[in-house]
Amino acid sequence: MLIARKSLMVIVAVLLVTFVANAQEPKRPTSDAAGNVPGKANVLKALPPPAGYPACVMFFNGGLQWKFDLLIDPNTYPFVIKGGTIAGNICGSKWTITGGSIGAVLNVKGKLIPPVSGCATDISVTGNIMQPPSYKGKYGFPNQVFQFTGLFTGYHTCP
Repeated sequence: MLIARKSLMVIVAVLLVTFVANAQEPKRPTSDAAGNVPGKANVLKALPPPAGYPACVMFFNGGLQWKFDLLIDPNTYPFVIKGGTIAGNICGSKWTITGGSIGAVLNVKGKLIPPVSGCATDISVTGNIMQPPSYKGKYGFPNQVFQFTGLFTGYHTCP
């Protein structure tokens, strides 16, 4: 139990170091649409709230391959998933990620938008972190559950 806890702490530390190394400061506007330079008090108001920082998890199950492009909130832990997409070879369409979290446990909820005839419209994914950085768990649709192995490839969009 102590070894598992130390391993989890090492994984979390590696993920946080990777995140900090890859984090980028949003660019501040130098002028507005009319070309006027905003005052210092207006600069922060002019910045849109960040949509989230990217993270990539790739799932495999036999011939199935999915790329989970996550947008996460780095100010929380486990990191709250604010959105993103799932692309792959099921139902030939991109799924929209509607929520979840990523940390020691991966939880993802998504919807197939637009719906595809004969395909489920909702997906739920749950997996536990493994070493090297990866997840193993289950994903499912209403009335169907499958096993998966997922690689955490880093804090970037999926290739």
